[in-house]
Parts: sequence; structure tokens; C-alpha cells
Amino acid sequence: MIVLCKFAYKSNQSMTGFDYLILRSTTMPALAALQAFIMGVNVLDVKKDIRFKLFLRCLFGGIGMPCLFLGLKFIPASKATLIVNIHPMLVSIAAYFVLNEKLTKVKILGVIGAFIGVALFSHHKNLIPGEKDEYFIGVALASIACICTTGVAVTLRMINQHIHFVMSPFWIGVTNVCESLLLLALLPSVYNFSNYTVFSAG
Repeated sequence: MIVLCKFAYKSNQSMTGFDYLILRSTTMPALAALQAFIMGVNVLDVKKDIRFKLFLRCLFGGIGMPCLFLGLKFIPASKATLIVNIHPMLVSIAAYFVLNEKLTKVKILGVIGAFIGVALFSHHKNLIPGEKDEYFIGVALASIACICTTGVAVTLRMINQHIHFVMSPFWIGVTNVCESLLLLALLPSVYNFSNYTVFSAG
């Protein structure tokens, strides 16, 4: 998905992470609803004690996913993926405080090592001033996506025992729809519909 998104950016310079969000929000809830229908799951039947946790999962996902695909506009796909995928180490720490899961010395060392490695890997020489600013924005957005992905993992651990797994993609899809409609109402200029091609939108 990340490689294809980066490829779409290179083939159509006018596309942004917001374009990805609106295209995703038109497909994901529909596919999840279809899957729920086939499996006989009522996605509206969410227990009261789970609703806030599900809301948090959607909040983290609703922030993290757009940040990742906005960041991809400015940094290589390999670096964006590396930054986001140190989240398992962060999950170990978050799970210790939130879920009372065991935290070992190896996990702590892993977190420290992962951050050092990402810091070294993300450092980029020989960039002109304008490129440096864009590169920093890309790294910052990918880092936010990493933190949010950690939140998604922890909240899913909290709710997956209590709800059907298909509910999570459905409700994050609904969240994306709400985000897209809000952006269309407040900041329609961030979308570039007139510059879409069948290829890039697909």
C-alpha cells in the first residue's frame, strides 16, 4: 500500500495525503459493511463499556493514517515505513502502563536502539534549505503516525476480546468519511479532483 501510494505521488504530483484519505474513506466502510453483512455481524451493536475504547482506536487511526500518507509526499517510502514500524517497541512500553503487561530489559534496550537507529537512518545530508524543511515535515508526520499506530495497537488489544474483528475496520472507515467531509467543508482546496487520472485514483 505504501509503495503504491508513493508511486501514485510520483506519477501525479498534484496528489496529496488528503486525496488518499478521501479515496480510502469511500471504499473501506463499504467493504467492511459488506463483510459484516456476509458474516451476520451488526456493526452498530457495540457494548457501552467498549464504545469509548473504540472511539480512541478510531481517533488514533484517524490521525495516524493521514499523517503517514501526507509524510510520504516528502520522504522516501523506506524511511517512512521504518519510522512507523518502530511502533511495536513503543507498544511494549505503552502496554506496560495501560495493560499491565510485562516489560523486560530487552524491550527497553530495543526501544532505545530503535530510536537511535531511526535517528541515524533519518538523517539526510546534502539537502538544500527548502528540501530540508520538507524532509523534516515528512519525518515529523511519520513520527506522529508511529505514535498513533502505537495507540491503535494498544486499544485494539483492549477491545478485540469484546467485539467482532470486522467492527474495527468499519468504524475507522466511518471516521475517515467524517474526516473527509469535514475537510471538504472547511478546506476544499486541499483536494485536487480536476487533476486526478483513472490510474492515480485507482
